[in-house]
Amino acid sequence: MKLILLAVVCLVIATLGWSWPYLKLEFASSAYYSQSNLREYEYYTPKLLKQMPRISPEYSFQYISNHDSKRTLHGIHFAGTTDTGKIKSYLKSEGYQQQMKCDTAAECWGKEGSREVVSLYALTSPEHVVVQITSAD
Repeated sequence: MKLILLAVVCLVIATLGWSWPYLKLEFASSAYYSQSNLREYEYYTPKLLKQMPRISPEYSFQYISNHDSKRTLHGIHFAGTTDTGKIKSYLKSEGYQQQMKCDTAAECWGKEGSREVVSLYALTSPEHVVVQITSAD
């Protein structure tokens, strides 16, 4: 009987030890990471950002979640550039259209049937481009 109890306790501890990094990802309210952080990259990064053209060799990702309102923000930040041509072409190829109105100082892109809004910022001082996907579940 003690051996069975010990085996169950060991199994529970091993399961928690294995799943702990993923539980931390699930309950995190934000994350800032690079593509080399494989666990975070695979867990947080949506397909649209994974396949987005890399317009600069210097880029990083962000994830922000408001668990209460079920809103999430996924972003990619490119340093040292303001050229958004490849990103705009990519968004068009994915079925996104530039919106006439935007709640921020960005270009907003939307896709019919999707609740996601893609915001595209090109800033000059310092030069960088930010793409953010905002969604509400």
